[in-house]
Amino acid sequence: MKTKNIKIMLSIVLIVLVVVMLRNFSVASNSVKNVRSSARYEQCALWLEQNTPQGSIVFHSSWDNFPELFFYNHHNYYLSGLTPDFMYVYGKSIYDIWNKIRKGQVPTYKYAIKTTFNSSYVFVDNRYSNFEEKLKSDEDIEEVFHSPDCRIYFIK
Repeated sequence: MKTKNIKIMLSIVLIVLVVVMLRNFSVASNSVKNVRSSARYEQCALWLEQNTPQGSIVFHSSWDNFPELFFYNHHNYYLSGLTPDFMYVYGKSIYDIWNKIRKGQVPTYKYAIKTTFNSSYVFVDNRYSNFEEKLKSDEDIEEVFHSPDCRIYFIK
């Protein structure tokens, strides 16, 4: 009877393992399908590289834009590359201004971006429509390049 119990237990364990593996495979498969393209900012990054002075600071709307921007263009400098926490630790007031700008909560973008961050170029991805609407409404800021995934603005 012991061997019969062992066979039943092994069968149950095997069934549970197969179910768990199938579930994990399904989750992994869905994750791969939903990955954003690593080339989504390539066109904007290359435009910046070809049309801005070496070492220009690019104001970007989110810290997670950095990997793709830097991969395609290390000709420019970016505000935040790993996490905005470093900016917060460096200077809470600078972080607060950056956060308000990208959320579309400052009255004058020209002053806030150009003076505080020493930047004349702004990179915006499609997730920041409120910020982008504010940029479009400022007569001192013009869109100079766009692709399906991002836009570049120049502050006059």
